[in-house]
Amino acid sequence: MKRRSLLTVTAVTLSGGCLASLGDVSGGSQYIVNREFTEYQPESDGFERAPGPTDKPTVSFESESKQVVVRGALFVGSSQCHRADLKDVSYDATSKTLTVRVGSGDTSNSGNSCTADESADAYRLVVTMKERLPETFRVEQIDDPSAKSTTVERAR
Repeated sequence: MKRRSLLTVTAVTLSGGCLASLGDVSGGSQYIVNREFTEYQPESDGFERAPGPTDKPTVSFESESKQVVVRGALFVGSSQCHRADLKDVSYDATSKTLTVRVGSGDTSNSGNSCTADESADAYRLVVTMKERLPETFRVEQIDDPSAKSTTVERAR
């Protein structure tokens, strides 16, 4: 019986950590069905398709699937110790604005030594809405002084 309790606690702890690393869906979980965040290292194809780390992220609205797709890049710090990380996703029903925050997060396997390089990661974020697309979408890139943020109004 103790073993079963330990497994339950471990499973809840592990899944909670995984969910937290994907970002928080605050103030909008009843409007957001799913969010999928993928980070790309400089040597990958996804990195090549994203704007540069000093450019604004790109945003597209997919009406049929009710998805907002964002591609961006930002400087994250050491390539061994940091990565692009989805920090927050929120929806304000009053203003019909979806806001996402992307920044730098620690890698879980970095150990105690980090390189002194300044690495950039690209990312792709797909947010699927429950009923309708937001009228306004805001991407805030944080933790990097050169990162650009952008606000896009959806064409109606």
